[in-house]
Parts: sequence; C-alpha cells; structure tokens
Amino acid sequence: MRVMIITHDTERRARLTEFLGDKGYEVSVPPHRRDMWRMVKQTPPHVIVLDLYVADPNGADILCELRADGYTGKVVALARQSSCAMLSKCWEKGIDQIVGGVQVTGVAFDPGQVDVAIQASFQKDIAERAYHLWDQLGRPKGQDQQHWSQAKGELFAQLGHPVRDPSVRQEARAPHHNPAR
Repeated sequence: MRVMIITHDTERRARLTEFLGDKGYEVSVPPHRRDMWRMVKQTPPHVIVLDLYVADPNGADILCELRADGYTGKVVALARQSSCAMLSKCWEKGIDQIVGGVQVTGVAFDPGQVDVAIQASFQKDIAERAYHLWDQLGRPKGQDQQHWSQAKGELFAQLGHPVRDPSVRQEARAPHHNPAR
C-alpha cells in the first residue's frame, strides 16, 4: 500500500517513514511540498498522511487542491485542538481519519496511531466487500467475522499490503497435519 507523508516536522516524518516502512507500507515523502503534486500524479498514493500544520500552502489548502485535481485516495490528517476551525473545511473536502494530539509539546508522538488510522480509513470499503461476500454466499448467519476477515484480506492484497489481522492470518494457514490420525 502506497502512503505519502506530508509534514514540516522532520523528526515526525523520519519516525513515520521508518515505522510505516517496517509495517510493510511503501512510503514516499516529497522533498518539498511543491514536489507533492508531481508525485501524486505520477504514482498516486492509496493514503496521504497530511499534517494540517504545514504552511505555504496550509494543510486545508493542500487537501482542497488534491481533491480538485481528482485525488480520490484516503487522507489521514494529523491535527490538534487548535486546528478545529480548519477541520470543518477538511471534513467537507474528504479526510477519512484524524490523528489528534500529535503536536502537543512534551507528549510522545506514537506512529502506531497513524498505522491504526490508515487501516481504519478503509473500514467502509471492507464493510461493503464483506456485505457482498455475505450476499453472494446466500446470506448465511454467524459468519460475519469470516466475511469481514476475507474482505479485509482481499482489499489489502489489492493494495499490496500484508494484512496484520490475526484472524486473517489464521485462516490463511494450511491445516495442521496430525500423523496420529
């Protein structure tokens, strides 16, 4: 899964790049925000992690321009309480998840929150696929978890991302051979 990180904070950018890379994401970081447009058009990311506190242009303006240029991928916004006024504009333009409190002085930044937000941004897509699986299989009762796991596995495989859901991995394993039987 291709993820682009847009932030002015070099430490946060480095931590996110390393953490997400270790999780199996294909991470890109524009050398400068003006390079972002070219990179998005050449190889559109599945998800953009956008720090709303970037400037010149600001995060809301970047989001508006991305959507106006036809970017339809997911957007995870990095924000804090003081960005509330900007958030309403961003919701209208299509952010999928918000990771808040990441810029508060003295609070450790947890890149794991961004990983969770990226995966959560696909919940609607997974739910739609799980519904279609359920419907195609004749609407069986009691198999919601299996349909959800299969839908998530299929979607993430299409995006080129390994699934980190233990229930999906367990289903993907070959049956254990017991020679005593």
